[in-house]
Amino acid sequence: MAYIGINDVVGYYSTIGIAKYTCQPVISLKGLDIGVVNVDIKNYIGLYHNEDFTERVFQYKFDLYDSISNRLVESSGWQTHNSQ
Repeated sequence: MAYIGINDVVGYYSTIGIAKYTCQPVISLKGLDIGVVNVDIKNYIGLYHNEDFTERVFQYKFDLYDSISNRLVESSGWQTHNSQ
């Protein structure tokens, strides 16, 4: 796309951009009960659900924070999704 000015002079062309609108995903932890103390949880399994079936997970990262001090307790680091 470019602006066409006086005497049909074409200005500079813009760069191309691609965008996609999708719905808000739902993220949760498997087996975690909200509002109660969850004892003896040694491993957390993150769940990701999106109603847009064309929106696939490529990479993810889970960070676990202390709810009182907001201090980072543990991080999975960036992981690449294994679809198998």
